Amino acid sequence: MLRRLGVLLCVVGLLAFAVGCGGPSEKSFTELSGQVAALAKQITDLQASTASLQTKVDQATQATTAVRTEVTNQGSSVKQLTTKLSALETALQNHMDPPLIVEVTTLTSPVKVGDKVELVAKTRAGTRCAIAITYPAETKIKAPTLRDAVADKNGKVDWSWKVDKKLPAGTYTVKITATLGGKTATQNATFTVTVPPAAVKKTTETKTDTKTSSGKG
Repeated sequence: MLRRLGVLLCVVGLLAFAVGCGGPSEKSFTELSGQVAALAKQITDLQASTASLQTKVDQATQATTAVRTEVTNQGSSVKQLTTKLSALETALQNHMDPPLIVEVTTLTSPVKVGDKVELVAKTRAGTRCAIAITYPAETKIKAPTLRDAVADKNGKVDWSWKVDKKLPAGTYTVKITATLGGKTATQNATFTVTVPPAAVKKTTETKTDTKTSSGKG
């Protein structure tokens, strides 16, 4: 719009200059007026063309933004589908070749010193299982060593052992290690040992007697 006004002012200035120099004839004035009108139309057409081009640029920008958004959304969808596919592949693999699992189903606890502990575990049939019982070093009592066992056709495996009468009251750990076809699984469990009051009193008296005897010597 400012450009159009500038052109018109230039044309008016030229006309004024021509009039000042002696004035144009009526024919010349008509021709100049026609040229001014033609120029004004060209300016209007250019402005309309510019506005149209700007609209197309805006539309293209919006389209580009929309395409980028769509690409981002598609990327997210692809990522989600890839995650689902990976999960399905893992599930299929586990179904065809399930992981080895061993779990304790029965464990005597609490148990008194001198009594028997029974432990039953479940795993895949034919699995070789090793058991390790751990006593803290300060107990100064050797934990029992039990043989490996093989799970029966139902996947059952069991052990039993007697708790040492000198074992202090407390919680102790049992670890089962299962092995089959190159696969390994482990499971930890704990059992609590209790000492009857009579046994505690007897042990205390024995220690006192020993100390007294040592004093007399």
